[in-house]
Amino acid sequence: MGHQDGGRRTPADDDAIFSAAYARGTDAVTLRHAVAAAVQEAEVAWSTARVVMSQAVWSLLEADPTLSVRAIATQLGMSKSEVDRVVRRFRLEDGSLEAIRFGLGDERGRDVVGSRVADFNNVRAMWRLGAQRAERER
Repeated sequence: MGHQDGGRRTPADDDAIFSAAYARGTDAVTLRHAVAAAVQEAEVAWSTARVVMSQAVWSLLEADPTLSVRAIATQLGMSKSEVDRVVRRFRLEDGSLEAIRFGLGDERGRDVVGSRVADFNNVRAMWRLGAQRAERER
């Protein structure tokens, strides 16, 4: 476990950041805000993933509308159930990304992507990262 100096964490704590006892001695208000911040970040990350997955599925279906859910899942490395959810969402809408975009949000129905510049940058960054990884794989 790391050492504390007057309530401040020291570099030795970096190794213990995943310990259950890491937050020992932290006041309840800080704990509450840390939990809320972590949940918010997770919601943004998941919504970013949903946007990118939807775009990828749409791209494959646009190129070949006869592709099966299994074929799409195999090509994208997604589960069949994830692909099926995206495809069903397309069927409920008119099939355009513009229509789908506004339906994305967290489980509580809140649109957590698209309202902040950071969210826009997250989606763009995922496509840039994907292109970089694909280039290394080639």
